[in-house]
Amino acid sequence: MTMDSSPTHPRTAHVNFVGGDETLPIIISVLTTPVNGELQAIYRTKTDTIVRGIPAVPNKKDKILKQIRESFAEELKDARLAEVKDPQIEKELVNMEDRMLVKHYSFGVLYCKSGQRTEDEIFSNREDGVSQAYLDFLGFIGDKVKLEGFPGPKVGLDTKSTFIEHANSWLDSEPICQRSSSLPFVANDRVSEGVLT
Repeated sequence: MTMDSSPTHPRTAHVNFVGGDETLPIIISVLTTPVNGELQAIYRTKTDTIVRGIPAVPNKKDKILKQIRESFAEELKDARLAEVKDPQIEKELVNMEDRMLVKHYSFGVLYCKSGQRTEDEIFSNREDGVSQAYLDFLGFIGDKVKLEGFPGPKVGLDTKSTFIEHANSWLDSEPICQRSSSLPFVANDRVSEGVLT
C-alpha cells in the first residue's frame, strides 16, 4: 500500500469512480477539497492502493475525470470509468478509507556512545549518562511523558515503566517515540533487546 504524507481525511467531500473489468476492477476516489493546489486521488484494485495528488480543477466531474485519466494513464490504460452514485457504496468506500488511514506511528531512538558495539552496551545507556545533544533532539521531537497512565495511543509499547516522547500532532497523526535510555535493562536479557522491534 502506498500512503501519501499529505494531511487528508476521508470525510472530506469526494467523488468516486468505478471501472476496469471482471479480472481487474478499479475504484478511484478523489477528495474534492484541494490540499496545496492538488486533489488527492486514491486508486484501488484488488492488489494495489495508490494515493496520488492530481492538479486541482473546478469541482466538475468531467474535468476531474480528465485529470484522473491523465494522472493514472499508465494504470488505467483503456479502462472505462463511471461515477458511483449509490449512497450505500459511497458510505462503504468512506468506511474502507477510514480503516486505511494511518493514525499512529511509533519509533524508537537509540543512544549509542562512541565505542559501543554490542546491544547490551547500547541498551545499558541510562538517562543520566546521555549527551545534552541527545536530550535536545528528544525535546525537539516532542514532550516527555510517562507511558504508564498515558491516555494517548500505546501502539504496542511497554506500558510499565518507560518514558516516551509524544508529539501532539504531526500530519493529522500522533507519533510516539520510545527512547532506549528509558527501557528496562537487564544484561544478557534477550527480551529487552526485542522491545523496540
